Amino acid sequence: MSGIAQSLGYLLASIGPAAFGMLAELSGAWAAPLLLALALAAAQCVVAVLVGRARS
Repeated sequence: MSGIAQSLGYLLASIGPAAFGMLAELSGAWAAPLLLALALAAAQCVVAVLVGRARS
């Protein structure tokens, strides 16, 4: 199960740089990809807080 999860994670991670560059090319500026990265990081922070909270 770990191998499957790790393979899927690496597959998704390998798509990121190409998608980031393609979005920069399509938009003609770096603002769109950077805002997308900021939004994804904020979403990860929200999920981390919810998953890491103490259970009662």
